[in-house]
Amino acid sequence: MIKQLLRIIVAIFIILATVTCADIIFGRIIDRLYVDSDCTKFGYAINSSENPELIFVGSSRAQHHYDTPFINDSLHITALNLGEAGRGLTYSYAIIASYLQRHHPKVVILELLPDDLSGELNDRIKPLFPFVDSVNSISEAANMVDSKNLLLLNSHFLRYNSEIINVVKAIRHPYNNNNYGYIPLKEKKRTHRIARTHRVVNEKIDSVALKSLFNIVNICKQNNVKLAVAFSPEYFMPYPPLHIFLIINQLDIHLIDYRQYSPNKTDEAFYDNYHLTGYGAREYTRFFIESNSDLFD
Repeated sequence: MIKQLLRIIVAIFIILATVTCADIIFGRIIDRLYVDSDCTKFGYAINSSENPELIFVGSSRAQHHYDTPFINDSLHITALNLGEAGRGLTYSYAIIASYLQRHHPKVVILELLPDDLSGELNDRIKPLFPFVDSVNSISEAANMVDSKNLLLLNSHFLRYNSEIINVVKAIRHPYNNNNYGYIPLKEKKRTHRIARTHRVVNEKIDSVALKSLFNIVNICKQNNVKLAVAFSPEYFMPYPPLHIFLIINQLDIHLIDYRQYSPNKTDEAFYDNYHLTGYGAREYTRFFIESNSDLFD
């Protein structure tokens, strides 16, 4: 009986050791291909020796609305767009905290949606999990979202699990910084004009999203970096001030509200109700920089 029990224990130990070794070997190989190769925008940004004066952070509206090539080439302000489609405040916090560990921009522009405090996008932080060994702020943000995430982060394999398709895509088609992170939306032919509709806003205040905003404010203050929260143009009917605006004012954050700004040739400027076309982004970026020149002094 004792011998049988010992055999079972030894077998379990061998299995665990084999799994652990396989996990570590897999992690080192994939890390070299993915994390260390700067094939993603985030990896490029944190590992780059460049130190832009201005960075934009947020979801798709940040990614598509701030024309950083125009800022760099015409306005002579070095800028980088770190916006990523479909991300929330937890992701933005992890990005800003990670970036400020290695760089010192003068200004951070955090592009928000009116319902970003609802917490609906809290779990969209997972694309950053592979970088947890490189930047410690990622584990803090992940744990804030869900303490179970620590289990994923402790495994080299599991931290890649939910993102393996995107990892393969990034390795095959590495990030190119020619556009400084900005992705323009191409003007598309329409059979009708975009209708200016009423916007439905989720005004729920989620504690994790709110804490992420607090953390962003604090880390910018600690690093002596100017922070501004921006709401870029959208094609909706005007609506009254929201809870998120009151919270931003209470936190004494510089608020830039251009939701109702309409570039010239409005129909050409909007890709849909939420996003600008490349033409609209160029017009808006020009207006944004000229109207907020005091931020860059």
